[in-house]
Amino acid sequence: MNSLLNDDARRLYREILGRGGRVMFRESMQRAPDATRRLIDLGLLVHFGREESLTAVNPRAVAARPGGARPTRILRETLVRDRRSLAAGISLRTLYRPGVLTHRPTVSYAASATRAGECFRVLDEPFLRMLVFDRKVAVIPAAHGDSSAVFVEDPALVALLREHHGAESLFQLGWLMRGGS
Repeated sequence: MNSLLNDDARRLYREILGRGGRVMFRESMQRAPDATRRLIDLGLLVHFGREESLTAVNPRAVAARPGGARPTRILRETLVRDRRSLAAGISLRTLYRPGVLTHRPTVSYAASATRAGECFRVLDEPFLRMLVFDRKVAVIPAAHGDSSAVFVEDPALVALLREHHGAESLFQLGWLMRGGS
């Protein structure tokens, strides 16, 4: 499969998302010029010349988390990252299974993230663990136990994962089942 992103571009994109979706253009060009140009060419980064900044174009991130409760430390770290992403204008939607409703730290995390603007749904249907960024990149487990992940960038495969197996369609189903639009 012809990959749209090499390892440097993937690493840079993940780093920018981890920093709230925004970095200085000059800094990025000094550290990884080819990766920066590639991400701009693909439309995953936008260069705002007036501010000399780069912003990750990731207006929508959808996460499907079928596993049980996550450790409290991880939830705290995730909340910090989610708040930064939301402040940068990224829309976050997360899907959980009903078991997390009995885990007080997860419920607290979801309440705090909801106040910041994240949307959550609980769906009692089987689904795959997956992250989908801007309908362009899907991240799925590469092995049992979530010890490694695969970035899927092929448009046809991302569409298949999103529409038939993934977080996006199931999140929409969870939304519709609760009377949303």
